[in-house]
Amino acid sequence: MTPEDVHHITFTTAPWGRRGYRIDDVDDLLDHIAAALAGRTTLSAERLRSGLRPGGAWLNRGYDPDEVDTFLRRVRAELGV
Repeated sequence: MTPEDVHHITFTTAPWGRRGYRIDDVDDLLDHIAAALAGRTTLSAERLRSGLRPGGAWLNRGYDPDEVDTFLRRVRAELGV
C-alpha cells in the first residue's frame, strides 16, 4: 500500500436508512494514513479506532461504514498496527 493508493481510495455513501461515517473524519484519517506511509508521521492502533463519528441521518449520510471498516482492516493488516 502506498500513499497514492490511499489518496485514490473511494467510498460510496451509506445506504438509505443507515448512518455512515462523517466524510470529513474519514478524509482526515486517510490523510493521516497516507502521511504515515510516506514517513511523515506515525500511525497508532488508537488513531485507527477512534475519531470516526456517525454522519447525518438524511442527505448527508456519510461514507458506507462497511467499506471504511474493510479498508481500515486492510491498513491494520498491511502495517501491523
